[in-house]
Amino acid sequence: MPPFAKHAAAARSKNFKKSISFLFKNMRSYRLGVIVSLILAALGTIISVMGPWVLNKMMIEINSGLNLDVITRFGIILTVMYIFTFGFTYIQDFIMAKVAAKVSENFRRQITQKINRLPLSYFDKNTFGDLLSRMSNDVEMIGQT
Repeated sequence: MPPFAKHAAAARSKNFKKSISFLFKNMRSYRLGVIVSLILAALGTIISVMGPWVLNKMMIEINSGLNLDVITRFGIILTVMYIFTFGFTYIQDFIMAKVAAKVSENFRRQITQKINRLPLSYFDKNTFGDLLSRMSNDVEMIGQT
């Protein structure tokens, strides 16, 4: 077995369902932010998908004859659509960044409380740096994801 395969196997969750359940339970208080973010993502996607359709209508109008009023109207509609898409995406990213930061902060607080409850004999068998490194890497990975 290659050395990296051994490390990758050790990085997996022992009980994935329990881990996901724990994650969702800790995110319960941020449910509104996640729902608003999902709605904004859906709206942004719908508007983005409609963009090429409006652009196609604009091109048809350009090819059929140069009616600048209609072409200008399509251009304004397209610009407004992409501005809304940008706004929705920006707000969604902002909300989710806040949620991720708060969830990571809560996990760090829980980890600190758990470390403080560990018996001294645990630290005789495991180095404190190794323990902190593993826990902080896990929390950082959750925050990034």
